[in-house]
Order: sequence, then structure tokens, then C-alpha cells
Amino acid sequence: MAVRTVLAYSLTLWSTHMGYLYLVILLLTLSGAAWFWHAQLRKVVTRRSGQRGEDSDSVAMPRVLLAVTSIGRFVALGLIVLCTFFASMRQVPTGHVGVIYSFNRIVGQTQDGLQFILPWQTLRAASVQVQGHSFERLSSFSVESQVVDVAATLNISVSPDNIQRLYRTVGPNYFEVLVAPRVRQAFKDETVRYAATAIAPHREEIRRAVRDRLIRELSADSSTVRDLLIDDIAFSAPFQASIEAKQVRTQDALREQAGIAVAEAQAAQTIA
Repeated sequence: MAVRTVLAYSLTLWSTHMGYLYLVILLLTLSGAAWFWHAQLRKVVTRRSGQRGEDSDSVAMPRVLLAVTSIGRFVALGLIVLCTFFASMRQVPTGHVGVIYSFNRIVGQTQDGLQFILPWQTLRAASVQVQGHSFERLSSFSVESQVVDVAATLNISVSPDNIQRLYRTVGPNYFEVLVAPRVRQAFKDETVRYAATAIAPHREEIRRAVRDRLIRELSADSSTVRDLLIDDIAFSAPFQASIEAKQVRTQDALREQAGIAVAEAQAAQTIA
């Protein structure tokens, strides 16, 4: 149980930026122990060789251990060099920048591609590509306080030059903190200017107004709004039913007027 606990802790530690330091300290300890025992065994071999001759059986085992410790100390140092090299290599995907952390503190950023950083540092990839975020339901209101549900898609990207500052001041969840609340508020402020029946006919005006507002507000936070699309506009079920009933009544009235016009035309023909 204790061995599994130590192993699990070691794997968890290696997955963090402390893993490199943990492994290097272990290898340095093993290397130091190999150097110490190498020196002690050399003294034993020298003393016994002088007393009984170099071919004595009492010298054979110390000579083997001397060779093992000699190899072991250089192997440990070689492993430290290899671990340092591979721990410094990082791959940043195309369309991303790497945010560099040192002991959970942001200290810089890199471009995409193969990068080399200090081995005890960590690197997190942050996308600077245009990303589409869908809002399934943005609850807003009309001028008469009728509930309006808007489905929209926002295409946005982050400036690669300022993403380090954005991560430092806001964090990796900047979209949920900065962007999403502003999208919801912008739609609420815009739809309330229209009557419920006028929102759908003016959806393009609403879309442009919300998009232009987001462009102005988010530019200060290193975010560029590429486009905003309104996917759907929906009302509550009772209100939707009343609109459909009104449309039915309007169509019935139009049919009645058309029937009256036909009857009048026929009457005029009869009189003629």
C-alpha cells in the first residue's frame, strides 16, 4: 500500500512543473552515492592489492563493485542531461501561442512550433484562431416585456500579442468572464427597443447593433469580434399561438374581402 502511494505521488508530481526537479534531485542523490562508494571501494582495492597482490580473490569483488559505481555515476549524470533536454522541449500547435508558467506564475509566451523553455517551467497552449461560440438561448425582452429567446453564434479571436496579459489579468476562462455576459446584456439592451412583433422583421438591425457594440467593448480586452449571426428568434408558446391565431384571422379577413370583391364584380356584370 505504501509503495503504491509513493508511486502515485511520484507520477502526479512528474505531471507538474515540479516533476523535473523531483527527478533531478533523485538522480543527483544516486550520482553522489555512486561517487562516494566509488571512492571508498578504490581505497579498499588499493589497500588489499598492496597487502595480498592484485590477483587475490579478496580484491575481485571490490573491483567489480568499483566498475559498477564508476559506470553508475556517469549514467546518472547522463540521465540528468537527457532529462534536462527533453523537459525543455515543448510543441505548440499551429494557430496557438504558448503561455509560460513558472511555479504557477505567468512569465512569458512563445509562438507556435517547437519551443525550448526552462525545464522546471510549464507551457499551456492558448488558441488565437477564430472560434465560433454558440448561444442556444439568450433570454431577452421586448418593449412590452414579452420574453424573447435568441439563438446566436459569435465568431471571435484573441490577439496573440496580448494573450499573456489577458491570461494574467482575467485567466484562461476569459470567454465566460468577459465575453458571454456582454453578449447577453447587449441583446437585452437591443431587443427591448422593439415591440415583440417587430423584432423578427428588424433582426438584421438588431444583429448589426449588437455586433458593433461587442466590437467596441471587447477590443479593449484584446478580443476581435469577427462576426455575429442570429440563428433563431423564438417567443413563449402562448404568445406564439396568439401570433398564429392573428395571422389566421388576417388571412380569413383577406379571403372575405376577396369574396366580396368577386361578388361585387359579378353583380356589376349582371347589371351591365
